[in-house]
Amino acid sequence: MAFDPHLYRLLHTGAPGDIDFYRAQCADAQAVLELGCGDGRVALAIAADGPRVIGIERHPGMLAAAREARSALPPAVAERVELIEGDMADFDLGRPFDRVILPYTTLYCLDPERRQRCLSRVAAHLAPAGRLAFDVWVGDDLRARGAFADEAPEWIEGLRDGDTIIEIFERDVHRPGRMEVTYTHQIARPGEMPTRSAYTITHHYLCTDELDGVLGAAGLDVLDVWGDFDGAALDDESERMVVVAAAR
Repeated sequence: MAFDPHLYRLLHTGAPGDIDFYRAQCADAQAVLELGCGDGRVALAIAADGPRVIGIERHPGMLAAAREARSALPPAVAERVELIEGDMADFDLGRPFDRVILPYTTLYCLDPERRQRCLSRVAAHLAPAGRLAFDVWVGDDLRARGAFADEAPEWIEGLRDGDTIIEIFERDVHRPGRMEVTYTHQIARPGEMPTRSAYTITHHYLCTDELDGVLGAAGLDVLDVWGDFDGAALDDESERMVVVAAAR
């Protein structure tokens, strides 16, 4: 997936409450693995609590941002974080983990075949009492709506980055099981002609009735599913699925 990591990070700052949730999930863990750790936003927060954390990230720019953020931590915290450039659908670290986490819809970055490979690798890396935790948006309403494509990009947000003004537009194209989201950034820097930068993120989403089958095929059992990070029941109004699972 090609994108400007700086522009991506300006817009994608996490889901409210997610860091606190993952810190709580990892509170009694000694070893934590985060897949698709991005710029280290979650991994570094968990390491500050005491666990040793390994983060795997495929995008060189995001990994560089994570390493820069790690360098700013107190040495005692920084030494507990290992950041690896790698593929979350194809890894073998040769050791078990108390927790494996995939925050912020990371699982949807993988197509169904690679998703199953990823989850199978997760099952193989969980300690006997280990847990997988992840959160994703709920795909049920999107599936019910059927295929569509936005006629034109829609303005979603305006941001300031120092003296730079960035207007962000989104255009969605939906096919069954797959949402392609194109973000276009109109960038206005003082004294310069405006420029544009665009990238597309493809989400291979899940619906609530698919969860048990997808995880079960990888040797994982769902333990808990919530509709938000505060433990609300998952229902027709829920926008997110927050999941905890274990290896069989």
